[in-house]
Amino acid sequence: STWRIVETPRPWLAPWHLTTLLAMLVAVVALAVPAWFIAQAISRPVRAVARAAERARAGAELPPMPTGGAREVRDLARAVAAMHGRLAAHAEGRTTMLAAIAHDLGTPLSRLAFRVEQLPEAARERAAADIAEMRAMIAAALSFARDEAVGDRTRLDLGSLIESLADDMADAGAAVMVEPGSRAVVSGDAAALRRLFANLAENAVRYGDRAAIGWRVTDDAVEVTIDDAGPGIDPATVERLFEPFVRGDPSRNRATGGTGLGLAIARSIAARHEGEVVLENGPEGGRARVTLPLAG
Repeated sequence: STWRIVETPRPWLAPWHLTTLLAMLVAVVALAVPAWFIAQAISRPVRAVARAAERARAGAELPPMPTGGAREVRDLARAVAAMHGRLAAHAEGRTTMLAAIAHDLGTPLSRLAFRVEQLPEAARERAAADIAEMRAMIAAALSFARDEAVGDRTRLDLGSLIESLADDMADAGAAVMVEPGSRAVVSGDAAALRRLFANLAENAVRYGDRAAIGWRVTDDAVEVTIDDAGPGIDPATVERLFEPFVRGDPSRNRATGGTGLGLAIARSIAARHEGEVVLENGPEGGRARVTLPLAG
């Protein structure tokens, strides 16, 4: 008169569950591998265009642009190339305009320099200093514009270049010292790189009494530091100091000199060599740090 209920134990994963899950895993792996290769093939030209866009600046050579891929990628590549062409044309026009202005200003400045010779001695010295400062500003503006042009690149020993510059500045009476590091070979425009380090060293001497230059080599780059013994750098104003015609000494007195283009020129040259310049505080005062890639 009673019922007996018998239940068979059921496993959490039955054999057919395991078979289904294994089949799904095999299908996912089989689809993921070709999907990854397809995604790489699609994104490769996009990455090439992105690298080219990062290097698209006046004076820099544009790397080869992808010619294949989807129609949208080809359109993007043509747009980046056209943008680079416009930048180059703009820079060339600006340089031509500045050269014309400098030439036109040179004649009246020469006449002024001749006429101030007739002034009394005290007034003559002040007027001559004003004329010299105007000529220096014109020359610096032209240098800033021309430094965006691409010069001949060669493999060079950066340490030898820095030591030669330091010797020349020391012979001229500047307090410049060098702490040599390992041999560093870079690919670049020797004249432009010399100007880069000369501007930074002159800034260190002008605002920090001395310049101590050293460098160290990492796996794929060389890091050059220029330390001074000045009051240091306000982090809030660092980026502004790289803007053209901005000086560390806002009073613009002749004791410190300068036109406010030295750091802008230095950063422009470093960027053309795929490097960077940063300002920071060093052990005693301010520090300029330049990073450049080693030659392949």
